[in-house]
Amino acid sequence: MLKTIEAPEARIHLSDIMMEAYKNSTRFVLESNKIPMAVVISYQDYLQLLEDKEDIEAMLEAATAPEREKIDYDEYRKRRLTRAQDNNR
Repeated sequence: MLKTIEAPEARIHLSDIMMEAYKNSTRFVLESNKIPMAVVISYQDYLQLLEDKEDIEAMLEAATAPEREKIDYDEYRKRRLTRAQDNNR
């Protein structure tokens, strides 16, 4: 669910907004003078967005690789995860 709330009201009810985002995965658009300024989402939704972003970037990179380097998406993800693990050592 997506809810829109003006910033002054959000300030007053911030803990309620955070709890609703956490428990119900409600997403809030915070507005100032009817202009969308920020969003509040649950931490789980945030992590999912980051993962989706990485997947999209990986697909784009795989799709734009030179022909001689083209590999399928699963192989690309496997190599990328291996590189990330190597970098963390």
